[in-house]
Amino acid sequence: MGRNLLQDPQLANLGTTVASYGQQLEDLRNEQQGLEYHYNNNSTLLEQQREELSLGLFACFARLEFHYYRDINQVADFYELKYFRRSNNGSSEESTEEEDYGLFEIDLAAESRSLQLEGLLRGGETIRITHLEGEAVKYYSAANANDIPAQIYELQPNQSVSLQLPAGHRLLFFDNPASQMAKVELELM
Repeated sequence: MGRNLLQDPQLANLGTTVASYGQQLEDLRNEQQGLEYHYNNNSTLLEQQREELSLGLFACFARLEFHYYRDINQVADFYELKYFRRSNNGSSEESTEEEDYGLFEIDLAAESRSLQLEGLLRGGETIRITHLEGEAVKYYSAANANDIPAQIYELQPNQSVSLQLPAGHRLLFFDNPASQMAKVELELM
């Protein structure tokens, strides 16, 4: 349009102004496209570097696990338990997937004793225990596998309780004295 105005001698000044404004808009658009290219390119490079870093961290974690395989408590110190716990916000659909990390469904064999959440507990946590199937089961916490429990609790069918672990108790045991399988759900709070 500025070129058309330049052809008329009476509108030459206006044509010059419109042509220069059009050139400024074109230059700004080219600059914007360059910035978009750099942004996309940097985003791709950043994602590649993030993947490379995560692989390196995973390799380091695997080496540490291999080195300390006999000391599970030491291995538990290499990661943050909060990343395996249920988040409290629950506001988005994406957080629903993340919430399952603190929720465990456990099958207890008939007439058995089993240790659960080994390596995930530090002591002092609150655990919600829900009885899902089978007869009543017994449970208790301990600092070491050989400790005699101070208190043994009984969980009735369809009952849900919260257990506050004493400081230093990192082990959670379940006894299923019944002749059939039982199922419980554990949730780290």
